[in-house]
Amino acid sequence: MPFDINAFEPSVRDYHADWASLGLAWAVGPIHPNYGKALTSATFESVGLFAEISVWETGEAELESVRLTDGRIVNKHYDLASVAELDVILADLIALARDGAVPPDAVLAYVSDPRP
Repeated sequence: MPFDINAFEPSVRDYHADWASLGLAWAVGPIHPNYGKALTSATFESVGLFAEISVWETGEAELESVRLTDGRIVNKHYDLASVAELDVILADLIALARDGAVPPDAVLAYVSDPRP
């Protein structure tokens, strides 16, 4: 049974007060057919953080982020069984942006800043 990715944009919008309090500019993109595996995503950007959440119609989802101050990358994969589980990803992003909290089972890495 396909996951209802149409619910993603309203779920992100429901957290508008959190995004504003964190200084995150956000945008949700359109749904793309993506070679038969439809996908939508949202980007979140502030002075110190860039993040993207991608959600597929299969229920697969990814949270990818980079903290611009030190190049810390946090990536986490989710397998969503219901639309309500979108709140888990969004709460993980809020905790990451607000407190630097790395979600359980996330992959953590650091990269050098390529800027001079």
